[in-house]
Amino acid sequence: MITVYLDTSVYNRPFDDQTQPKIFLETQAVTLILQMAAAQLINLVGSSVLDYENSLNPFPIKQKAMNRYLQMATIRQQVDETIRQRAEQLEQQGIKAIDALHVACAEATNSDYFITCDKRLINRCQGFALKTLNPVDFILEIEDDNKSNDQQALQDGLDVLIAHLEPAKLARFVAACKLGEGDYIKSKDKLFAQETVASLYEKVKAYQDSTNES
Repeated sequence: MITVYLDTSVYNRPFDDQTQPKIFLETQAVTLILQMAAAQLINLVGSSVLDYENSLNPFPIKQKAMNRYLQMATIRQQVDETIRQRAEQLEQQGIKAIDALHVACAEATNSDYFITCDKRLINRCQGFALKTLNPVDFILEIEDDNKSNDQQALQDGLDVLIAHLEPAKLARFVAACKLGEGDYIKSKDKLFAQETVASLYEKVKAYQDSTNES
């Protein structure tokens, strides 16, 4: 069974501006990926970095939804000195601090795929042993390689999406997605613009320790 790490741009895609064709297509792919995780056709990876970043989301509806998705994770990675050191290496290669921590966690769990909607990050990760893809490209690749043992689950996921995006519901859904930037990647860039791996690691570690105690 393949193991995938989804970054926060993926979990938040269904709540971005669905009037943009790229975002709409990626949302369809994300829906299928989450359907596969729910059907236990793939192993979903969670991490304290994902938990920490989601805790900063100012919109409760988005935060609650991502928490629910993360409960499907069958593998969890906490941050430690090894993660910090690897993230700092990635940072030196031009990868932003928060993304570097996500990639380091994905590598530590031997994930087969790191999935993100951030094209810049995908380009930065080219040449890594960890395969980094957009959600749409991931769905196309696993279909081409016949890695999914249950194609019906993919079809079921698509059917669910279509059923919930009939015109009247789509209009309400798009209106609800007007919260924030309309593209989580932009919000994330602003939120972590001044952070380094060193500063961000300490915050994630403190959050991780506090949740472990509770």
